[in-house]
Amino acid sequence: MSRASKRGGVPVVLFLSLAACSAVAWRGGSRPATPPLALTTSSLVARAPASRLRAPAVTPERLRASAQPEPAPKAKLNDDQGELRLRGRFSLANLRVDDAGTFVPLDDGGHARLSLDAALQARADELVRMTQAPSAAIVLMEPTGRLLALTGASTIDPSLQHELAVTTWAPAASIFKLVTATALVQAGLDAETVVCHHGGSRAIDEAELDDDPRLDHECSSLGFAVGKSQNVVLAKLTDRHLDLPALMRAATALGFGDAPAFALAADPSTADLPTDRLELARAAAGFWRTELSPLGGAVLAATIASGGLRPTPHVVDVVVDRGGRAVPTAPSAPARTLDPAVAQAVGQMMIHTTTDGTAAHLFRHRAGSALDGFDVAGKTGSLSRRSTPPLHYSWFVGFAPAQAPRYVVSVLVANTDSGRYKAGHLARLLLEAALAR
Repeated sequence: MSRASKRGGVPVVLFLSLAACSAVAWRGGSRPATPPLALTTSSLVARAPASRLRAPAVTPERLRASAQPEPAPKAKLNDDQGELRLRGRFSLANLRVDDAGTFVPLDDGGHARLSLDAALQARADELVRMTQAPSAAIVLMEPTGRLLALTGASTIDPSLQHELAVTTWAPAASIFKLVTATALVQAGLDAETVVCHHGGSRAIDEAELDDDPRLDHECSSLGFAVGKSQNVVLAKLTDRHLDLPALMRAATALGFGDAPAFALAADPSTADLPTDRLELARAAAGFWRTELSPLGGAVLAATIASGGLRPTPHVVDVVVDRGGRAVPTAPSAPARTLDPAVAQAVGQMMIHTTTDGTAAHLFRHRAGSALDGFDVAGKTGSLSRRSTPPLHYSWFVGFAPAQAPRYVVSVLVANTDSGRYKAGHLARLLLEAALAR
């Protein structure tokens, strides 16, 4: 019998990625054959080889420019571009709150009423500042893509705020296991598929991809492995059942390679996957080669939460011209990118993360909280960069309640050794604030 829990579940996803890879060495793993992601302490900037799914080079100037993205041609309020026509015409740095909610002034004398919830935005702001981390970012949205909170904070560069939520500046790490699990389900596997294995907790060697009865004393199901973030199980299943096109299809379905087309300029999440047997298995397990933005993590989670409908984020509810005429902005229709049964199966695997997996300790004591009686499931991942000071990246994405998802959360924290807060902790606090309303 596998170690997988037989507990049922409903799709709920959480998202956690710790660390950055550098040209130095990754803790517990050998240096990859191709140039890895490099993250500098001064700017928390992600760089890697160019590919068809790679984001543009990220620089401190680019991060700041996200607040004032490329100007878009001024359009009439009754055009059919939705909120995309507003790109470049406002900045969240000018976010204001009144009795009607949140809004930002526009360059033509009007203003845009935003979907951001004043109380939840304030709570998210408080949480990222509370970390006192070199950088942290939070996204909270409805499964439809309607943004409720979007913020960031940096002790390295205090001018960086929401830019940290929409820019791709960290590795996806084990969050990419959600892509791999999706591809495996599409290939015909399910949560109860069992693999016997050894090693692989910190790195994957080629010998660990092959069965070895002398060493393979532990057996785990796919569902259990996703919850426990077992690298070698995902690597072995990839080696047996997947190829590069299958992984790329799943990555694309979950939003990799596409920059969200809405009012804020946003980077695409990226995947630079190899054809080499060992390197592909490593990438599928979350080692190197993939990058994810906090907004991208939210889109990934929302796609699973909504049964395979990938949303386009939206932040503008109504545009009011200087004459007082109000015109609602219609959100883009979601795209069907996954079969509902595939999304359901992957979402059910995520429940292990908060019940008996890597985030169980963060979600164990719910009695008396707004999470009491609700299921939350998800995915965590961790990576650390040896630097001065050392940096530890923590990701968490998810949605709740599991039975009828209302909130999708994505959190990324770049900690030093003295950092006290992990992304999962912040995600729980924000979900509690949302569900208490």
